[in-house]
Amino acid sequence: MLKTSQHSGPSVRHVGIFFGGPFLAESAQVVVKIETVGGPDGTTIRLIGRLSMEHLPLLIAQIDAAQGPIVLEMGEVALVDIVVVRFLIDCQTRGIQLRGCSAYIRKWIAREQESGT
Repeated sequence: MLKTSQHSGPSVRHVGIFFGGPFLAESAQVVVKIETVGGPDGTTIRLIGRLSMEHLPLLIAQIDAAQGPIVLEMGEVALVDIVVVRFLIDCQTRGIQLRGCSAYIRKWIAREQESGT
């Protein structure tokens, strides 16, 4: 189920993707949360949780709607897949800054760049 909500201030948007697992019949577990904060100096898109290929269309929509320089705040990203790593390489190529990226994701990005894929 996709959940979108507006919070205080017109420049903050929250997008979360939820799923119910086999043991979570009455509650939902957040897989990824995307929070976009726009300001006069650009846009910060904060990612929280597990980011995988199926979440990229939402993230791409947030990037496309962003104004000015874009920063992906990744300090709370717990897990990514290979498609996301390749997407992050493309983001860097386009001038999007990755901030707070974990060491394992940075190393994976470097390995992918070295291998030429």
